[in-house]
Amino acid sequence: MFENAPEESGLPVDPTNLQERSSAIYKECLKDLVSMAAQASISVDAEGRISSWDETAELLFGYTSDEVLGHSFTMLIPDDRLHEVQIVHRVLERGASVHGFRTWRRRKDGGLVEVAISLEVIVDCESGKAIGCSTTIRNLGAVTDSMEKACTTATEQTRAQRGLVQKSVFGVVSHELRTPLAEILGMNELLISSGLNQEQEDLARHVQCAARRLLEVVNNFLVQADIECGRQRIFAAPVDLHELVRRIGDELSPAFTQKSVTLEVIFDPKIVEPVYTDGRCLQMVLKQLLSNALKFTKQGRISLQVLLDATTEGNEIIQFRIEDTGEGIPLEVGAEIFQPLQQGDISDTRRYGGAGLGLSIARGLVELLGGSLYLERAQPSGVIAKFTVPVRKQKST
Repeated sequence: MFENAPEESGLPVDPTNLQERSSAIYKECLKDLVSMAAQASISVDAEGRISSWDETAELLFGYTSDEVLGHSFTMLIPDDRLHEVQIVHRVLERGASVHGFRTWRRRKDGGLVEVAISLEVIVDCESGKAIGCSTTIRNLGAVTDSMEKACTTATEQTRAQRGLVQKSVFGVVSHELRTPLAEILGMNELLISSGLNQEQEDLARHVQCAARRLLEVVNNFLVQADIECGRQRIFAAPVDLHELVRRIGDELSPAFTQKSVTLEVIFDPKIVEPVYTDGRCLQMVLKQLLSNALKFTKQGRISLQVLLDATTEGNEIIQFRIEDTGEGIPLEVGAEIFQPLQQGDISDTRRYGGAGLGLSIARGLVELLGGSLYLERAQPSGVIAKFTVPVRKQKST
């Protein structure tokens, strides 16, 4: 920062200039810190035009109020995030609020800043109609070049250190648990096919089921570690959604049959297939959510709807909606249920098993796919899990 300081050049030092320079640097850093910590408040009218813009918004985005008032709020949204407008609009249409929605927004200088957005509908007291929305935007990252570089460096160093520890720990888990578990499963299959009597075969199949559940828990820990360490990558390829759902249904069919729960699948005929996305990650999400729904559903049905939420030239936004008739989730649980090792109730682990990673993994993978995952209470009972994923109708060239 002071590599060209006067004392290094052999020239006399001017204390006044040095003090002014230090003061300017201090004020700039303070401006950055205020921009990072404070919350910007803006309002948008019913036509989507920005109607109010505070000083914190100026610091965060670099625009003055004169430059944005009366303009569409989409000027702040990157092109690859425009699909979020329709998603949020549907939530607000139901009279619901949006809290802590994590995304990216564009600054005047073209840079991107990670933010958490909360929105509340503004309703006219006399007519009862929505006349706009109040938006609070909290900066989750640095916005200036210097702060961005420092933040990126620190993040990369922390991620690298954490990745080394995680890689070491979960490498041991992989070899010390997954390998013998695979051997147990293989040898037990041979045992089952070796001509056991009925009682012996039943016991061996119990061992097989227990080993598979344990292997699934180990695999979930490894996937969660990959997501947290940034090692999980997205690879888009042609995906046949009908075939993907059929494979998941075949895999979970024994569990559904055992509990006498019916799986209903509904496809929107307007969806153009194949779609381009990461089929492996999408399959993991659907399997996690369907398994979670089945775990808490004693009887009845679980429905999976694959719907066309929105479409643009060359792109589609697919909504997956999973609804069960289980016990539901307490309203007070909120967003905590998406945290790793969390379940709806402290007694759920004892009653239903599992490590409480399913929803955390599902949300992490959905966000990597560019979408959002929400949970709602169904009526009269049960849970609705909804997530949207942007896909391409044809491969980009």
